[in-house]
Amino acid sequence: MIDRVGPGGEFLSDEHTYRLLRSEHWYPTLFNRSNYDDWSRLGGEDLRTRLNERAKEILETHEPRPLDSKTAASVRRIVEDYEKKIVS
Repeated sequence: MIDRVGPGGEFLSDEHTYRLLRSEHWYPTLFNRSNYDDWSRLGGEDLRTRLNERAKEILETHEPRPLDSKTAASVRRIVEDYEKKIVS
């Protein structure tokens, strides 16, 4: 879909968006949706603090899975092609 819509395009009127509109939802976990009084009573932690804590948690616990050989080879080809273009 990204290739079809292209740079500067919009996705809202695309059939793909319409088809998945009701089934694909993402709810951000770092935003506090409480009203001010509840937020304040729960410690009043701002977004910057929550983001910082989450980033530290990810850095301490994340264990990336290695790429399979086919994907690694594909990435290597992409990098090599790019390096050839910037050297030329």
